[in-house]
This record gives sequence, C-alpha cells and structure tokens, in this order.
Amino acid sequence: MTAEDDAVVSPGREDEVGRFGDRTVNRLVSEMFPQRPVAGDPPPLDARVRPPQPGARDPRPLAEWDTRPRILVTNDDGIDSRGLLSLKQALDPIGDVFVVAPETNQSAVGHAKTFMRPLRVRRRTLADGSRAWSVDGSPTDAVSLAFLGYFDHGFDLVASGINYGANLGDDVTYSGTVSAAMEAVLNGCPAFAISQEFDQDPDFALAGRMARLTAVNILEQGLGPGELLNVNVPATSGAVHEVAVTRMGKRIYQDQLIERLDPRGVPYYWIGGPAPSGEANEGTDFHAVVNGRIAVTPIQLDLTASRLLGRLRTWTWELPPDGPTGPDLAGSLDRP
Repeated sequence: MTAEDDAVVSPGREDEVGRFGDRTVNRLVSEMFPQRPVAGDPPPLDARVRPPQPGARDPRPLAEWDTRPRILVTNDDGIDSRGLLSLKQALDPIGDVFVVAPETNQSAVGHAKTFMRPLRVRRRTLADGSRAWSVDGSPTDAVSLAFLGYFDHGFDLVASGINYGANLGDDVTYSGTVSAAMEAVLNGCPAFAISQEFDQDPDFALAGRMARLTAVNILEQGLGPGELLNVNVPATSGAVHEVAVTRMGKRIYQDQLIERLDPRGVPYYWIGGPAPSGEANEGTDFHAVVNGRIAVTPIQLDLTASRLLGRLRTWTWELPPDGPTGPDLAGSLDRP
C-alpha cells in the first residue's frame, strides 16, 4: 500500500494526500482538544455539513437515459474482495460505477451503523487499476457516506456483493451485504444484493452476468418504495442456468459456543459450528439454489407481522390502574 492509497481524502482534495503540514497538525490538535463553541460563532472550517444529494432517476429503458446511470457498488467482504471487483466489472458497461466498500471484512455485521467514532475514508486502487474508496466501518456506513454528501451527486442504483457464500432465508437478518442494499432503499434508491454459494475457488462469471441482468431490470422496470431484491447464485458452473423468482426460505443454524483458554488461563469464546443448512421447501430461495437455480427474492423493509396484527388487537391492552404491577397481577405472582 502506498502513502497515497492510505491517505484520508475527500473527492476534489487529492492534492492534500500525504501532506503533513501545519494544517494537518492543527486539525489533529483540534480533534484531540476541541474548543467549546460560542453562540453566534461560525462553524469551524473542518466541520462542514455536506448536503444530501438528489435521489435516483425514474426507471425507463436504458436507451432513453440522457446520461449513463450512476451505480454505487459495495459489499461486506471488504475492499480487496474478488467478488467486489467482479461486480464492478460486470456493471461497468451499463453505467458509471463508484466503488465504496469497508476496509476490512465485515461479514455478518447486519445493519450496524457507526455513531460513536469518526469514519476514515481512503482512496484505493482496485486490481484492474480503477479507483475506489474504502471506509473503516460497516457496509451501511459505506452507503450512508455516499448518500449523505461525500460525493457531489446522487446514485440511480446500489449493487451489493458479490458475497462469498449465499444469503438465503433468515441469513438476511445477519448479512452486511443485504443490509447495505437496505440502507440504499432507506435513502430512496433502488438496490439489490447478490451472493454466491460458497466454493473454495469461486468463479464469479455467472454471478456477474446475473448482476448485470438484475441491474438492467431494476433500472428499466423500477422497484417500489421499501423494496429490494436478494439474488443468490449456485456455485455450479455451466452455460445455462434457470432463474427462479422465490420467497424467503428457512435456514437451520447449527451454531456452537467454543470455549478456549488464552496463555494466562483466562477463557475466551468463539461462535462457530457447522455451516447452516435449510428447509428445501419448493418455491423458496434455498430450494432453488440447492437444485442449481439462481434465486431472485423480493424483500421489503416493512417487517410487520400482518397475521399477528389482527390477533394482537383482540388482546387486552389496558394498563392496570395501579401501574404495570397492579394488585391482581401482583397477587397472582405471590401464589405458589
């Protein structure tokens, strides 16, 4: 890694990369010893609030777009992932692709967002020589930076992946890959996540073709508010693969708590165990992938349990007059 690759930069400020002059020292001092602002004082120069950028453009055939779509590519496996590069290269022919991804592997971090420390962004060069940016945070942080004004423009689509390992059924609740797409949807931008079944030496050619097809479909057909697509590709190779539109399946996890001792005899723990399996019910994403088909699953941010909603309305929800531990409830708890 060069000094330039490791430098913290903002677009348009590359001339400051690697320069350790008075301005840098002053900035570091101000961060370590912040001054209390006085009412009426203007904000400090290094405390700019960047305005959010315009949202995605309306869907229509790509031939009718005035300019190429702007596509944000991210992942949870980190900036150096081969899957990330394959996704970027697959989408290059149809739009202007910007890559912003976590600096390190962030698998299974879910929808975590960083609030308790600053985020550092570094300009990077991918293996094909193209530029990218890494963030020392989560996939959600990477997407948030892009939409909150790090760039001077908005995006028409967010693509997250290509993930090492499938994200099927309940996996979406853990997945940083899927959560990055969710964050895009929260910012009013259509998005999809794409993952490939785990393989020791993955070939992302099929997943790349599927990613391009998915991107074109979304840009031309559109998605509704709060909707996104979760795409899972089998590890099998071949010229032709059927695409199945599926519902979410049910994962079966086999997690284990593994206890070990450090050199001082103090216990520490790993959460591990065998790889998850699933219920291969027909029509589900899990059934499709285990049978060699590509699964396209529509998911939504509205997690309301509609069937339970009606039942809950038949329950008694009046608080006891004496508070949450009213006399009747307290009396029943005292009985043997």
